[in-house]
This record gives sequence, structure tokens and C-alpha cells, in this order.
Amino acid sequence: MPGDRSASARMNADIDELTRAIENDPTDAWLYWERGRIYWDERRNQLALDDFSEAIARAR
Repeated sequence: MPGDRSASARMNADIDELTRAIENDPTDAWLYWERGRIYWDERRNQLALDDFSEAIARAR
């Protein structure tokens, strides 16, 4: 479905943007959390859990 590809393309662009932001500021827990949320929505569960864990560790 074209709508699904468009949404998926947008999510991939968001992941790329968040990854660049994390490279610039790896201490920002919110960035990991947001990227993890997108991974979770795409059912990329292990990547999501990795980012959620990183977000929790950095929020301490």
C-alpha cells in the first residue's frame, strides 16, 4: 500500500534524524526514548528495547 510505504519512509527518516542527534549528544535520554518508540511501532523490538534501556540508564 502506498500509504504504508510513505509512513515507513517517514519513520526511517525520523530514525535517521534521531540517530544523528544521538551522535551529537549521546547523553540525551529523550533521544534514545523517541527512537526506541519508533522502533517499537515498526516492530523492531530488540532495537527498541536497546534504546529504552539506554534511555533509562542515561536518565539516572
